[in-house]
Amino acid sequence: EGNPIKDAVVVTFDDGYHDFADYAFPILQEERVPAVLFATTGFINGDLWLWPDQIMYAVENRGNQSVSFPGASGTLDKNLSDDECWNYIADFCLTLPPEERNEVICQLYRNIDLDIPNEAPDRFRSLSWQQVKEMQALGLTVESHSYSHPILTKLTDQEIINELKKSKEMIQTNLGCKVEGFCYPNGMKSDFDFRVKNALIELGYSWGVTAYPTLSPLADLFEISRYNAGASMEDFFKTVFGVKYLSMRLE
Repeated sequence: EGNPIKDAVVVTFDDGYHDFADYAFPILQEERVPAVLFATTGFINGDLWLWPDQIMYAVENRGNQSVSFPGASGTLDKNLSDDECWNYIADFCLTLPPEERNEVICQLYRNIDLDIPNEAPDRFRSLSWQQVKEMQALGLTVESHSYSHPILTKLTDQEIINELKKSKEMIQTNLGCKVEGFCYPNGMKSDFDFRVKNALIELGYSWGVTAYPTLSPLADLFEISRYNAGASMEDFFKTVFGVKYLSMRLE
């Protein structure tokens, strides 16, 4: 409430994977660091598992096969690494509305003769509502990250409303808390627009966060910018101590 604290750092986590409870939250508790979890509620509810993970599971289990799928310009060579293969398919799926994306993923599985598991394999499983509730009681703040993690700009106006409303209602029902914040799935500039922002306002959200940094992170409360923690401790320290911010100012 009121004016934000100057030079504050807010620690956030997206989606709701089980390893948040296994690894991250115990450290946050030990160090007495507050955090926000942006929950993909359909994932935590057990209704679905996340589509990028469906792609990774297929890629990791393709064996010694080349990969093809609708929309690919040619076939992905079997010698490509899992990460290279995943990046290519996931980047393409980011451009599609949910129904087309799901068909691409289904065809990918058919082409490598693999069944899509009904539930997320252990590596990709979510937290349970009970786990989230227990962490919430210890100080965790929970906000919305949509119901099914779609690219919102690929949805109709009504589909956007459904995603934002359903997610908010599920958090309120399961955790009994007020939901004010939203984290845009994927979080790049092309992943949200005025339609999404207007829907957030209409549904009573107060702010939204992105997945990229800016020089003025609070200039627009529905476009609050964030830094990625980075792949190494060196990268993380550069973020926390402002080196990345300074380098942006000098560009």
